[in-house]
Amino acid sequence: MAREVIRVRNEFYIRSSSARVDVRTRVLKQGDTFAVFDRFGDIETFGTGELGLYYQDTRFLSRLTLKLGKDRPLLLSSTVREDNAVMAVDATNPDAWRDGEIVIPRGTVHVFRSKILWEKTCHERLRIHNYGRA
Repeated sequence: MAREVIRVRNEFYIRSSSARVDVRTRVLKQGDTFAVFDRFGDIETFGTGELGLYYQDTRFLSRLTLKLGKDRPLLLSSTVREDNAVMAVDATNPDAWRDGEIVIPRGTVHVFRSKILWEKTCHERLRIHNYGRA
């Protein structure tokens, strides 16, 4: 496990992370299908339990998460179109550690997620862009 506070000479750095519990949700709806996501576009099992993918008021999916390695991406922004048809999420990577060193600094990789509901199915598209050297 990486240390939370890192000291380099006389400078201190704190490992970046995101809050795990967030009460704000994003809702998509199309016909008899609707989905309730957190702001990251995930369906997690904690909180009040309303997150999920539903058809005719029955939940068919209760967990769906995106991880970069073992970590959740850092949220930059998320929005749902006014007609509740499309969700867009912009995120980036947290610091990636190996043997006590940062091998991929946070903000090196951009992750774009878009979600739509269509014909009783949730579709997701991921677009990943590496801004690093490798």
